[in-house]
Amino acid sequence: MGGYGATYHAFKYTGKYAFSYSLSGAVGIGGSTHDIRSIIIERSTDEAISWPEYFMDCGTHDYLLSNNEAFSVFLEEQNITHTFTTRLGAHDWVFWTTGLPDVIKKFYEVRTNI
Repeated sequence: MGGYGATYHAFKYTGKYAFSYSLSGAVGIGGSTHDIRSIIIERSTDEAISWPEYFMDCGTHDYLLSNNEAFSVFLEEQNITHTFTTRLGAHDWVFWTTGLPDVIKKFYEVRTNI
């Protein structure tokens, strides 16, 4: 599953995921029935909702960087706690494979409640 899919499912089905980690996700792009922003706005009226821990990582040379930056601002406006990082890289396997250790570490931390 890519970054968009991980983000979509985490916010659409909040009770099923403890966290979501997007690497170069095509997040924040509207105009479809799977618009993540619309899902968040619609679900944010539910006072009992518990958003998953959410992490975004995008390369400084990724063509989706501005979308990720805008989505991070949107999440802040919705008072959704998240972590957004950037590092040198593009929308490619080199960037993603160098980011996987962070994803695995976070998965371990969440699973073991560290």
